[in-house]
Amino acid sequence: KEYTLYSEKHAAACALLDNYKRTNQGLLALLVDALLTKGCDLSELLMLPMERISKYVSQLSEVLKYVDVGSPEHASLSSALGRVKEMEQAVHVRVEGWQNRQKIVEIQNMLDLRLAAPHRKYLYEGMLQVEMRDDRGHTLAIPRKRMCFLMNDMLILKGASAYSAKFATRTLPLLSAFLVDSDMGG
Repeated sequence: KEYTLYSEKHAAACALLDNYKRTNQGLLALLVDALLTKGCDLSELLMLPMERISKYVSQLSEVLKYVDVGSPEHASLSSALGRVKEMEQAVHVRVEGWQNRQKIVEIQNMLDLRLAAPHRKYLYEGMLQVEMRDDRGHTLAIPRKRMCFLMNDMLILKGASAYSAKFATRTLPLLSAFLVDSDMGG
């Protein structure tokens, strides 16, 4: 439970450290001095407990190779390995969730939209060529490139540059979306 709790708090601790580095010159000087004299970076030290879990998995797996399968020690080590693997997976899920929330907040701030929701997952971003067609399939306008942000429940389209404010941003709930296959040569 401690590792799961640590992984939940880790992201906030790193964000807080980054904020202090930007705003507190005295702390920044101290951290740079520690890095130069001792080769020690606080950000890296904050990662050690989570990295340690992966090492426990590999070390326990290696020890199990040298313990007799029928022995009580093998059963205990196998049980411990199972629990450590579960812990590693829980930490991974928490970190992934935090990274997902951070990405959604970043997009939300960039586009000035309210996107954060407990169920929402960021999936992909990239350029998309958008073509408007009528009911009979006739092209209505020249295809335009749009920056797209795909979430599990919506597609957000923005002008060619995600950072440009001169194009309107449109959101399309995926429940009302459909895909028209085109000859893309593949």
